[in-house]
Amino acid sequence: MTPFIVTSEDERQAALERLALLAKFPAGSPQAAEHGALLEAVALFEQEQAARSGQPDELAR
Repeated sequence: MTPFIVTSEDERQAALERLALLAKFPAGSPQAAEHGALLEAVALFEQEQAARSGQPDELAR
């Protein structure tokens, strides 16, 4: 699977919409694998945005 890279707020919003659709598929399906990869990409983007703005990382709490 090609890794996902989220580089803008517009891409993040599109990814969140896609995540909602992919959440309906059963575990083990290709769509579930895509959901996991996309979720990681969104989380990484959000961590990078928080680091740039000086906000604490949500996952570090």
